[in-house]
Amino acid sequence: MPGVEGVHRVHDTQSKRLRHLNFFQHECCLEVRTLRVKLPDGRVVQIEPDWFGKLFVFTLLFEALEAGLHHVTAI
Repeated sequence: MPGVEGVHRVHDTQSKRLRHLNFFQHECCLEVRTLRVKLPDGRVVQIEPDWFGKLFVFTLLFEALEAGLHHVTAI
């Protein structure tokens, strides 16, 4: 846990639903269980993996269009 040194006991887990890369016009979500730990001062905080906030919502259809335009347009 950043800012709080030491080993902390796991309090519980919490499910989160995260939107990920779409497949054409279909929404793709990931359901993950993340840990919550109990700190020495009694607070319970959620641990977020490094990849949280790095998921993308562009559609593959849009990326294909963008790749096609890249080959036709000159910069």
